Amino acid sequence: LRSFKEVSGYKIHGIDGEIGQACDFLIDVEWNIQFILVNISILGLSIRQLLLPHEWVTHINWSEDMFYTKHSVQEIKQNPSYIPAEHHLDSTKIFKATKTRL
Repeated sequence: LRSFKEVSGYKIHGIDGEIGQACDFLIDVEWNIQFILVNISILGLSIRQLLLPHEWVTHINWSEDMFYTKHSVQEIKQNPSYIPAEHHLDSTKIFKATKTRL
């Protein structure tokens, strides 16, 4: 059992390489994780945050601080960006848009 705070910062690894770090989690009204918010950065500068459905995570390596997925880096990059101002108003929008891609 781990806290959100503890796993924030864990790296996200696709089947063909690393893509970013977990920086937050989106939960539903029953406190189930729906999405991992992934921070993608280049040379330490954040360029984008995207939503990774929790179903895409195949396992977590606690000693490496790493989430592993069953998708390629390119597939992960195609997920929608997370823009808090837009999604705060209609949280169902992000769930519908992303879940249809599964």
